[in-house]
Amino acid sequence: YLNDPAVKYGFARTSDLKRVLETETSINFTDFFNQWYTGEGYPSYHVEWAPVGGTHVYFKISQTTSHSSVPFFKMPVPVRFNNSTQDTTYIVYNDSNNQLFSFPINFNPTAAQFDPTLRIISRNNTVVQVDPSTLPISQINLTGNVQNETALLQWNTNAEFNSQEFIIERSADGINFSSKGTIPAAGNSTAPRQYNFNDSNVPAGDYYYRIKQTHTNGSVLYSNVIVLTIEASKTLKAYPTLTTGELFVFAPGKIFLYNAVGQLISTLINGRNDIGYLPSGRYIIKSPGLKPVSIIKH
Repeated sequence: YLNDPAVKYGFARTSDLKRVLETETSINFTDFFNQWYTGEGYPSYHVEWAPVGGTHVYFKISQTTSHSSVPFFKMPVPVRFNNSTQDTTYIVYNDSNNQLFSFPINFNPTAAQFDPTLRIISRNNTVVQVDPSTLPISQINLTGNVQNETALLQWNTNAEFNSQEFIIERSADGINFSSKGTIPAAGNSTAPRQYNFNDSNVPAGDYYYRIKQTHTNGSVLYSNVIVLTIEASKTLKAYPTLTTGELFVFAPGKIFLYNAVGQLISTLINGRNDIGYLPSGRYIIKSPGLKPVSIIKH
């Protein structure tokens, strides 16, 4: 409390709680607060699923919401598949409607349950087993490696049905993904195909990658998730150097923020930082043994 200049001898607001949570965990809580604090209502889910070939299970998750303030609830959701002797649960991050998932399975499921332990605030959920032909069934296998500060991604599809494009997504926490580029898909193909994408100038750190395949009917299919480690360069990087609050910094060691007269203001984390609470002016970012970087806070 006393070490935080934004609330020292004052009052903490919701924005302060969000800032502290994000600083301590390196997780973006924007969606959580928009959905569950400022937003209203709850989601209702519809799951269509099908076992295929005794080796995979496919399922599509659709969602409606009870209040217009939240058009879509983004969150991890569990789906359990079972028969009379075995069961397995997959936890997937549902961040778009009509989202399609594919997982290997070592038994033939006869039933499925959405949110089997009732941990999600939702109502009127439905789960329906469908004919596999109603789902755009294909598989995406993603692999990758690192060269300098570039992630080299490669993926294969065994078949494509009404596919539209591939969206390459990256995340620093494995939860919040953002698009890094797109590649057109084949449309319809019964032959295996291979695709490549290079994500260049990636800051140091561990990153999660996945491929999002969109279809002409609005459904989406995700690849497996891989983790790639980008080694730290021997420089201190900070951007934007003119900012109103959002600041990204990267360095191999500890990172410190000083004001224009050399007073230590705070420590920073690798990645996204929020300095919107600071007064306008010039600040210096330092890391031991590296050239300092000057920024302007408006």
